[in-house]
Amino acid sequence: MKRQLLAVLVIGLLTACGGGGGGSSGGEGNGSSSGGSTPPVLSIVPFMAYTQLPPKNGFSSLMVLPATTLPSPATQIFAKVPPVSHMVNQLKVDSSGRALGVEHAGLVHFDDASSTATTGQWSRIDFTAGTTLAPAIISADTTPPCAPDEIFTIGGVPPQIIARTLTDATSSFVIYDLPGADGTCGTADDVFRVLNYSGTSAEAPITLDGPIIGVMYDASGHLASVVEQVADTLRFISDVKSFSGGKTITSGVLSASSITDIATLQLNGAGISLGFGQQLFLLVFDSSRNTTVHRIDANGNYSPTLYTAETQGSLLTQAATDASNLYLLEEYAPLEDGVQRFTTNQIQIPLDGSIPGKVTATFSGETMLLQGSTTHNLIAQASFQAGGYAYVRLPKVQSGVPSSTTLSNGQPSYITANGLFFNPANPSGGAPAVLTDENEVPIASYAQSQWGGTYYQPASAALNPQMIATQILLARGDGSNGSSPGNDTLSVANDRNQLTLLTASDGSNVIFSGENFLFGSSVSPDTGILRDARFSQDIFAVDFDRHIVARVTNSPSTWEYPLN
Repeated sequence: MKRQLLAVLVIGLLTACGGGGGGSSGGEGNGSSSGGSTPPVLSIVPFMAYTQLPPKNGFSSLMVLPATTLPSPATQIFAKVPPVSHMVNQLKVDSSGRALGVEHAGLVHFDDASSTATTGQWSRIDFTAGTTLAPAIISADTTPPCAPDEIFTIGGVPPQIIARTLTDATSSFVIYDLPGADGTCGTADDVFRVLNYSGTSAEAPITLDGPIIGVMYDASGHLASVVEQVADTLRFISDVKSFSGGKTITSGVLSASSITDIATLQLNGAGISLGFGQQLFLLVFDSSRNTTVHRIDANGNYSPTLYTAETQGSLLTQAATDASNLYLLEEYAPLEDGVQRFTTNQIQIPLDGSIPGKVTATFSGETMLLQGSTTHNLIAQASFQAGGYAYVRLPKVQSGVPSSTTLSNGQPSYITANGLFFNPANPSGGAPAVLTDENEVPIASYAQSQWGGTYYQPASAALNPQMIATQILLARGDGSNGSSPGNDTLSVANDRNQLTLLTASDGSNVIFSGENFLFGSSVSPDTGILRDARFSQDIFAVDFDRHIVARVTNSPSTWEYPLN
């Protein structure tokens, strides 16, 4: 049986105690399997362990739990985490090749000269090779990259991980940025290089002609092509081993970036867009100072302009998609009688690029920032020229008078294809956690409870790098599952309110004592966070097949955070 697992982060010293046989109440299903007392089995659980608060870069150790039955002593990989360190993930598949989920396969990192005996070096730690977990040098390049980490970036672009085959992390490569002749990161003469995750200490990196701004995969999950910006041109390259050759598909480009789908996460995190199927949409700022939208197909054909922004200062946010169209919100502020007027255009562009896009609605006096999308709606934060803001839903397909409906429950904490999950500002203050359908028709509410810990799964059984939110964890404190009010049990729900109580492996209830509430989300295997007044933090694992939860760490003096 496949195992869909979640590393759950718990702030506070949480006590797990048996609840007398593990029955469920309140109509909630109990999904644990009968017999045995085996906790979830995780292939690897990498996590940061901080010994001081607030956590700061360089003051943490990196720990991992190898493949074993939990609980298990953790292995320390680094006493001090290198500033540049990135998880490398791969898709899990079943015997028929269907995508099941994501698993951690390794870690790539750069050690600067201060942390090694000689010079800086790129290394990997392979989580699939056994339990030795020893770093192996993967490149002859010793030059520190521009971005020391993803949070406190000092110029340049953070290193990015791209897999040549989505099911094989060893096929991955790292794109990184170095200062050019001016010695400064983040300028026009930066140098971009590629090194292989499976490289050796003698292997020289490949120097690119320019930054890679987009990639495309074929239907089998293999990297088919990349798009590179070289000076003022865009080049389509199908040689994804040496990144040589290719064809110029347009010129007169000052800058370009991929458009990403806000409803999905990517296999190895944010950064380069992995496209919408076997195509790529780009925002291009050209030599005429116009911002335009273009599509590149699997053969490298560059479309005519599909949309031109209203102004040079227009902000086009992330996109939403469905089977037929790409949807964008454009924010701009034209001058009217000497006053800048907040304005938002809602834009619809056919995914096949067969005809130019069109503005389907214009909202004057407000700007809208896309927050997510459901099957039929866009969810946005609207800021009003007269002051204030609200969260609104817009039908993807507008007709007639522009339609915008304010969400009565405020900001949705989580958005899935068919549901909106709303958290109270203060869960202990009386307001419930609410679930509605995509049009905000109420489905369920839970007192003294809070949604959190989004679980992401592959967008389809086909091999693609995009993950979508399918289940949300619920910390339920209303006493309906055998706990006293104010204490929490943990359940998982989908957007149809099919709620399943998570139990210990023997079927007994797991009670979290104190005011602990979930928040946070990431790519599967995912992280949720529980908080209490002490602000120490532990990790729990959730098995989504058997619906069981088990403690991974129990260290009240250490603040721990799993890596994804």
